[in-house]
Amino acid sequence: MSARRAKAAMRYNTPAMALSIQHGYTETPQGRVHYAHAGQGRAVLLLHGIGCSTRSWEPVMPLVAERMSVYALDMLGHGDSDKPRLNEPNARFLVPDWADNLVSFMEANGLAKACVAGNAIGGTIAVDLAARRHELVERLALLSCPGWDSEAERVERWRNVQNRLEPDGSAKPQSPADVGRNFALVTEAAIEQSTDDRRRAGPWYGNTLQAQYAYDTPALAQRITAPTIVAYGGMDFLRDTAQPLLRAIQGARFVTVPEASHIMPFDAPEAVAQLLLDFFTA
Repeated sequence: MSARRAKAAMRYNTPAMALSIQHGYTETPQGRVHYAHAGQGRAVLLLHGIGCSTRSWEPVMPLVAERMSVYALDMLGHGDSDKPRLNEPNARFLVPDWADNLVSFMEANGLAKACVAGNAIGGTIAVDLAARRHELVERLALLSCPGWDSEAERVERWRNVQNRLEPDGSAKPQSPADVGRNFALVTEAAIEQSTDDRRRAGPWYGNTLQAQYAYDTPALAQRITAPTIVAYGGMDFLRDTAQPLLRAIQGARFVTVPEASHIMPFDAPEAVAQLLLDFFTA
């Protein structure tokens, strides 16, 4: 375990909580996947956003793990998971590829079914999994999931973000305003986490952005049968994209976490943990 991971485990291994976050790797056909795990009981998968990692979920995990078995994954191309070379044939990943990798992860870890919570593109990947593999998803929580239903808008947004990328697809250095777009408070911790996670993603940052804008989330969401909540932070720049998802998913419920922005688990871990526990254990 790296020094940073060991420090995270120690932070949550307190007498009050009596548990620690354990880290491991799962070999899948698509590559080796790093994950964090804590708790016992019904399985929960936690999926992070673009240019993030399991660290987004570490403040939430011990709280949910008091009642459930929680797995947070570094999606391929991010964190400590494998980063297949993007210049190889057929190397570019799209949203369904990450969803297929989730299936491989679940099979390798003996998870027949799970509750799934996804933040940002993690929510988009969760939509694809729930739409195509109904039998694997017990309940679905979409946190700050982009809900654009217009191809023209998605294409325009992709054009607008390309000036934030280096020629190889890596993220350019962020200004405090850039960090403030995703986090409720521009703290030293938020800047350090965001900068380090984007650096580790490298060219996969741009590939993942492009995959998000190429995916019609509401169109696939119409096929979801699992009970679903659609949640956004009160300061989230994507909050106005909720309606297409709510129209697409029968019975979906809208929730607001006022104190959060786009990276909801980092901004409001206690509120997000309670939201997930209330929904997943109902």
